[in-house]
Amino acid sequence: MAMNNPLSTLPSDIAALLSRRGPVKTNEARTFERLGAGEVTLGSFETTIEPWLSFATGRRSWVSSHRGRVQAGVSARRRGGRRAWEIDVLTDSTPDISCLPRLLDDGSEECGRAGAEKIFVRVPSHSPLLSTLIAAGFTPYANEVLYERALPFLAAVEAGDAHVRPMTQQDLYPAFRLYNACYPESRRRLEGATFDEWQASRETRWLKGGTRAVLESEGRLLAIVRAAPQPQGLLMDLLVADPGRDLVAGILSAATCESAGAGRLFCLVAEEGALASTLQSLGFSPHSNYVSLVCRTTQVVRLGHRVGQLPRTAVVT
Repeated sequence: MAMNNPLSTLPSDIAALLSRRGPVKTNEARTFERLGAGEVTLGSFETTIEPWLSFATGRRSWVSSHRGRVQAGVSARRRGGRRAWEIDVLTDSTPDISCLPRLLDDGSEECGRAGAEKIFVRVPSHSPLLSTLIAAGFTPYANEVLYERALPFLAAVEAGDAHVRPMTQQDLYPAFRLYNACYPESRRRLEGATFDEWQASRETRWLKGGTRAVLESEGRLLAIVRAAPQPQGLLMDLLVADPGRDLVAGILSAATCESAGAGRLFCLVAEEGALASTLQSLGFSPHSNYVSLVCRTTQVVRLGHRVGQLPRTAVVT
């Protein structure tokens, strides 16, 4: 079967997307704002057209079509900074997923030219595209679980000397130290080994209209919470080095105090670690599992040892 070469999105591709009929594939990419939401396919008008309007949204998009019908598509956008991008649309309707590898290669190359050093993507752990991503150069760095429970969240806690306050710019470096204490080196090396890499890798688009707060004791950050309302409920991101029950309950109570109405509370955490157990003790239950992956668009160059200048009469053995 002949197939057109993968290209950046053109106006004719928009027409093909809007005119397609029959079964459609689910968008396998799970950006933070989509966590906990229902399955999304590229069938509705809004979901179809919005990601592909690169000139209006700042995204980069690539499609593969055959006889005027789009078979696969990839769309990427900036994550937390110019140096890190994330895939927000990932779909392939071919039976053997034959179109996606070329799209991923072309997308990585173009994102690299746009200044991206890393491209991130999150997919369900059972995604049929997971093996294709790995074969295309994406490396898994985190297995994650999305936990949920009903709102409101009310807990009587003993916080001791700790208190919750809004997060400020002065908290960024202490927050990076907390991040280093929370996750193993194997994850940090791929996700954010330096302060700048960590800043660029943080997902921030979902936080519009949300809050950032820290739990502090004697000038030391114990926990950081980011929370924002979404149509499916209140999404939350926690960073806690020592996830004791009272400490976690305290910062959750503070973050949800303005969301006391009906709804759901969602929190994404690493699959391994004590935080998952603490959430379960607070009434949370697993909702879904994900794998986060990253692909470098630039090569890491390791510098050799510096050798001092040797005298001309020296004999090197």
